[in-house]
Amino acid sequence: MLQQTRVATVIEYYNRWMNKFPTVLSLSRATEVEVNELWTGLGYYSRGRRLRQAAIKVVEELDGKIPETSGELLKSMPGVGRYTASAIASIAFNEVTGVVDGNVTRVLCRVRAIGGNTTNKAVVSHLWQLANDLVDPTAPGDFNQAMMELGATVCLPKNPNCCQCPVRSLCKARLQVEAASGIAKMNFLKESTDEKMMEYSKCSPKDMSTSVQVNEAQIKTENGHDSAIDIEECADELSLPAAEPWLLELG
Repeated sequence: MLQQTRVATVIEYYNRWMNKFPTVLSLSRATEVEVNELWTGLGYYSRGRRLRQAAIKVVEELDGKIPETSGELLKSMPGVGRYTASAIASIAFNEVTGVVDGNVTRVLCRVRAIGGNTTNKAVVSHLWQLANDLVDPTAPGDFNQAMMELGATVCLPKNPNCCQCPVRSLCKARLQVEAASGIAKMNFLKESTDEKMMEYSKCSPKDMSTSVQVNEAQIKTENGHDSAIDIEECADELSLPAAEPWLLELG
């Protein structure tokens, strides 16, 4: 039901479905019309029909037992793909296998800084290999659900909540962004400094070059002492505020 459909939308449909078909046996005895009626509004009606077909197969051909491994599920259940097979096997039967859906793909691509096209077969294969390598062998179902939840609630497509991410210290994409941000900040500060220095150069004495690096000989007075730049030389440029009355209590 959650395929291409939001959780908030699915909840009501799921509750009605489970009330009507609480067991595989009850679903196998339902008509296609009954299934479609409960599915109305969710779209992708083939999903409901395949659930019914799978229930019929489990009851009539598999002695009422759902296959417990991802390989068996993938081979014997109609409409079950690699993700669904791995999710069922790991969550329901504790098989040590990873899962890769849209949310997990986003998490893995960011954590490992994978920039390839995620629809490319080689990239998909690599993501599955990563998921299988990373899955916790002691609690594969919990791990896979945590990965999916991480992508759905924290590692969002836009404006991810990196400050709340439990694996942010391992995220290569985050490190790259921070490095790029640091460089951009340095460039910004440099540009700001350059602009200020240019403004400063405008305030230099008329005999000074536009460069801030002024030769000491150019700012020597006749008596040989260093001369500070006179503020009056750049009063127009600085737009100094109007003078305020002197407060006698200041001395």
